[in-house]
Amino acid sequence: MTSVPPFQHAMILRTDRIGDLLVSTPAIRNLRSALPHARITLVVSPLCADVLRGWDAIDTVEVFDAAATGAARKEAARRLSLARPDVVLVFTPQSGIYRLARHIGARIRVGFGYASRPLDFAVARLALTHPVFSRVPEAAGRAHEVPHHADELLALLSALDIPAPRRPMEVPIAEADRAWAQRLVAGRGTGAAPIAVHLSHKWLDDGWSADDVAGLVGAIARIDADRGVVLTVGPADRKAWNAVRGKLPRSVGARSQLLALDDLTFGRWAAVVASSVLVISPDTGAIHLGSATRRPVVGVYAEHRFHVFSRQWAPWMVPCRTLAKSRGEAGIRVIVDAAASLLREVAPGSLRA
Repeated sequence: MTSVPPFQHAMILRTDRIGDLLVSTPAIRNLRSALPHARITLVVSPLCADVLRGWDAIDTVEVFDAAATGAARKEAARRLSLARPDVVLVFTPQSGIYRLARHIGARIRVGFGYASRPLDFAVARLALTHPVFSRVPEAAGRAHEVPHHADELLALLSALDIPAPRRPMEVPIAEADRAWAQRLVAGRGTGAAPIAVHLSHKWLDDGWSADDVAGLVGAIARIDADRGVVLTVGPADRKAWNAVRGKLPRSVGARSQLLALDDLTFGRWAAVVASSVLVISPDTGAIHLGSATRRPVVGVYAEHRFHVFSRQWAPWMVPCRTLAKSRGEAGIRVIVDAAASLLREVAPGSLRA
């Protein structure tokens, strides 16, 4: 049996989006389990500054803005290098982050990358001591095996002889946020947890209109009128919300006690999802938040990337359905049927005959 390296300070660079960060939590939890007394610093983007704050698997959260000016990035890199970690783990497969890892100066630098991206591949080979590359080609076909990204990150730990069993995703939710969401759900007066639909702007891709999205919400609300629907809307999705909300029939809102939540902190969003019976989303951030809160998930993916995305970014270790998004009434019906089937699976007897 190999022994775990005696690292005293590990720094993780995950500087992209919310979903990417949540997918990283099984690997981070394994790192904490293997290094119970080490200091673990997590470096994230400004968007993700509060997502894992207070989580017991990490000690410190730092912010690095890859879109900042050159001077700001240089100062942030200098500040991170002063922490003097003895190992840096690069979870974000980008050239700039590989260079950041090298600048920080840790003796061991392990990182994930894509061999199909020539520039990133070249920089990773120069900047990292232990590069680990994805087996998924950029234009993967149906003949290619596509591992989940969480498994790809677990392979980074294995490269350092750190045990890396599969674990659930995690997200910390403050008690105040849980209490707020519970009051919100209880205020609906039905006693049944709602179905959460994340109103991402991605619903309006692939030929879908605002009428299509409104029709989908109405059909989901009719699955179980006592449950109804809770809509969550992120900061980048306000335009989509404005396009759709005027299309929702009044009868849908009355029947489902529709709750539109378009101004949420991340903590409240996570608490709302955790208080729901299942999650429906075309956005992987919401899909992975459903996984991290142990909710069943219906993931809806663009048809032209379905083979890759429905595997590499699938719901993780929760009951789920993954669908290719298609147009028209038939496409709406496929999503509604999947949600109804999943609800029967996880909540037997909850549906009317």
